[in-house]
Amino acid sequence: PGDSLTESDLLAINAYGQSEDLSLVGGLQYAYEISDAWMLTAGGEYQYNDVLDEMPGYGRQIDQQVSTLGTYAQLEWKPAEDWSFLLGGRYDRVSIDGLYELAVERFDNKQTLNIFVPRATAMYFFTPDLKMRLSYAQGYRAPQAFDEDLHIETVGGAALFTRLDPQLQAERSNSYSASLDYTFRENDFESNIVLDGFYTQLNNPFITANQQELPSGVAVITKRNGSGATVAGANLEANFAFSRKLMLQLGGTLQIAQYDEPEEIWAPESVTDANQDSVITAEQLLRTPNAYGFFTANWSPASPFRLSVSGILTGPMQVPHVIDPDTEFTILERTPSFFELNTKAAYELPLGEGFRMELSAGVQNILNSFQQDFDTGAERDAGYVYGPVRPRTVFVGVKVGME
Repeated sequence: PGDSLTESDLLAINAYGQSEDLSLVGGLQYAYEISDAWMLTAGGEYQYNDVLDEMPGYGRQIDQQVSTLGTYAQLEWKPAEDWSFLLGGRYDRVSIDGLYELAVERFDNKQTLNIFVPRATAMYFFTPDLKMRLSYAQGYRAPQAFDEDLHIETVGGAALFTRLDPQLQAERSNSYSASLDYTFRENDFESNIVLDGFYTQLNNPFITANQQELPSGVAVITKRNGSGATVAGANLEANFAFSRKLMLQLGGTLQIAQYDEPEEIWAPESVTDANQDSVITAEQLLRTPNAYGFFTANWSPASPFRLSVSGILTGPMQVPHVIDPDTEFTILERTPSFFELNTKAAYELPLGEGFRMELSAGVQNILNSFQQDFDTGAERDAGYVYGPVRPRTVFVGVKVGME
């Protein structure tokens, strides 16, 4: 009976909801070779997304439609055998029509953004096996409230919702990169090594902060624009094919990712001289490690059998953690490093008439490199999650397909 439900039962029932999501994508592209030295590529693309996300128990509803009509063109010029230039741009018209209800609060977001993003590339071949590339490109993210975090974040047993700042603008970026690409071949051995340096300046980066509680008891966090941020570093990737049976791919990145000015993550509802020291700010981009890398090795001693070993390294990073559900007091935790080691063995069997079956087995995250400090209990911060997505996991599989 309804009167036997506890307060915790009612809280759990409130968390249920329903989401409807419709996505459509379509486009056309045309390439025209003007001459041996000139190539023109142009096209258009249309994207549409319609989301209706409801949680009646919390009085929350998100009704959002986002459509993007984009046109693009690029012109490639090869004035000589060892030079290549590319100049292009994309023009997007983004229409956002969103209605957001958070219990006693209701607001809308109706915007039409006209955004042009250029790109340019110059490439020079020192030799047929060694080339240099210089690139510049712009990018953007449109402001909207619906994302996957809406369904996973809870604080103190209550859902945490995202609210758009009334002055929220599109996030823009300017990216510069320079790379060297070297390829070497001899007999059955083949290798490719790419060294890349990059620098990206973010303007109006999205910041989610200033968590508050509405009079209804619903927790909300505001998405606003920050003052700016910079991401710069170097990336090295290498591919080696020692033979048709043994291949190795690996890569690593070292970078800095920091805000131009410290960004406020949490502050008391009323900041005074007495409590201003409790304001929490971040200098680095959250959930962004300064070092990460990967490797994948594949060995096939006989055509039906394959063995693969892979690893992912994730360096330390700063992650927000709500430790007081009553005040939403948030601190920044520095996570440990993680190394995820995986292995998989597969054997392929012919089934006749063009069909084949693959039997596989393996272990994911062999070293069990997994987050150890999850929050627990009704007042946990369910958004405090980082590191590999699964602990040590043993799996077996069967796949049937056509040759």
